[in-house]
Amino acid sequence: MITIKLPYTANDEFKDFLKILRKQYTSVIHWSYNRFKEGLKEKDIRLFSKHLNHIENLDSWFIQSAIYDGKGIFQRNGQEKVIFGGRGNLKRRFLNKITNEQWKELRLENICSIGESPQKGNRKFDLQIIEENKIIFKPSKKNHFELKLPKLNKELKKKLYILQEKAENKEIPVTISLNEQYIYLTFDEIIYLKREERKFIQNRVLAIDLNPNYIGYSILDWKDEDHFEIVEKCLFDLKYFNQKTGKSSTSKEQKYLNNKLKNETIEISKFLIQKALHYQVEQIVVEDLNIKSKENNKGKTFNRLVNNRWLRNLFIGNLRKRCRIENIKLKEVHPAYSSFIGNLLYSNDKTPDPIASSIELSRRSLYDFYPKLNLSGLFLRWKDVVIEDKFDSWKKLYDFIVKKSKLKYRFPLEEGKFSKVFSLRNIKSNITLYSFI
Repeated sequence: MITIKLPYTANDEFKDFLKILRKQYTSVIHWSYNRFKEGLKEKDIRLFSKHLNHIENLDSWFIQSAIYDGKGIFQRNGQEKVIFGGRGNLKRRFLNKITNEQWKELRLENICSIGESPQKGNRKFDLQIIEENKIIFKPSKKNHFELKLPKLNKELKKKLYILQEKAENKEIPVTISLNEQYIYLTFDEIIYLKREERKFIQNRVLAIDLNPNYIGYSILDWKDEDHFEIVEKCLFDLKYFNQKTGKSSTSKEQKYLNNKLKNETIEISKFLIQKALHYQVEQIVVEDLNIKSKENNKGKTFNRLVNNRWLRNLFIGNLRKRCRIENIKLKEVHPAYSSFIGNLLYSNDKTPDPIASSIELSRRSLYDFYPKLNLSGLFLRWKDVVIEDKFDSWKKLYDFIVKKSKLKYRFPLEEGKFSKVFSLRNIKSNITLYSFI
């Protein structure tokens, strides 16, 4: 077994609550140890523990974990007398080298929750190290506490990322204990190290087009620059989170919506990584965007979407971390005219705007930046449009269609013909996933 010891920070309210919890947890350990010493069986001790007093903050799982700890102490020491707090510290107390209060502190055990694979590693703790470098402690349904971790070195960070990924996939139990200064994560190194070498299919690309309201992705097998086979193409609809609530940014409703959007953005990242592993893609492709908050001259609604509601950096950061864990190549390509070109070449009623854009990003990750400019049949989508100009570049074509003629070139989701509609995880996620195969 491996144990990782990490310092953490939390608010004062948590530290006070934890001290009470540890006192109650310690009393159950000492009580159960004495019962084992008396010769009682574990099932009888569990039964008798229901009648213990002054442990109101401990639920059945904490009591079971404490009994397990008491059993471990008995198995290590047998009938030998155990001094809880240590013999050396007891001598120091007799010599008044430590106070009675310090002696009581030394006798406290760490609160512990035994790991379980089906409970994503541990039912009392959520590892959110990849997302926000923190661990959530859940002693009860009502009480959840954030334990913020310090800045971690690269080696330790990667180890914890892999551990979280395995825990989330229900592959490994993680026993977690803590006191007011440190948190301890214990797990089986054999299960942890068991990682199969990732296989991939050459020129199979998962490409993602990001927008505040929609995220489109396509998984394609490229035969050459002009030919590909579709493995899967879907679109996430995030509009629910971008609606105006009429509430202030500090209101409970708006804060909930903001936190929910963050959580669902991370869930989309996880979802796409699982797709990449399942379909054995060679690489994931995203736009190389560096967008800062600014006035876009397109109205308040557009500014709100792009500057405030679009969690692109959170998504890309989380995706990048997960790609490192799974040894998936993440490639960022320049997005210039990708939406325009993608819509002209690939969009139709089964390939709306964001998916068409993702196909163009996918293509340019393997081939020349701009595709061949072939105008044959290109203008059939616009009736009564007279084309007199000759175009020798995509930029000139863009200037004519968008700036001069102001023609609409995007194929919207509303006009698409999707085959299936899902919720991302469940109906409460409020993320709609459209499949266009």
